[in-house]
Amino acid sequence: MQQPIPIPKLKFTSYQISVIALLALTQFTVVLDFMVMSPLGEMLMKSLKLKPEQFGIVVAAYAFSAGISGLLTAGFADRFDRKKLLQFFYIGFILGTLFCALSTSYTMLVVARIVTGIFGGVIGGISMAIATDLFTFFYDCRVCNFSLDVNSYCDETGERSS
Repeated sequence: MQQPIPIPKLKFTSYQISVIALLALTQFTVVLDFMVMSPLGEMLMKSLKLKPEQFGIVVAAYAFSAGISGLLTAGFADRFDRKKLLQFFYIGFILGTLFCALSTSYTMLVVARIVTGIFGGVIGGISMAIATDLFTFFYDCRVCNFSLDVNSYCDETGERSS
């Protein structure tokens, strides 16, 4: 009978805690940006005079562009420094979100959600890649679990607010 592999007691350094917090915060903002559309639906439909079908397209535009962006980025993402890649995509995500806030028409909002999805759809994968690069096996499992816990918290928060 084999002996189980001993799992060492792990303590994070202050640098590691700050990295985990930043990765979790970026993940939280991306998921929250997606989830916030549901509670804003009624207000957006009234102010932009949207039909329910149009609002569905606004919500779906983010998801589809995020998926396509993730597939396309997978082919070249390893050629770049992950920190710079995360910064690039997060800045694009913030600008896309700002573009959403400044949208005054249905077309502008759909384009803004597509831009936000293109940049936001890749951030989760980059965050997980950074976690696996910076932490050893036992650590990166805990970091990835923490990031996924943040996702669940954000999902729950979004559900309660709608």
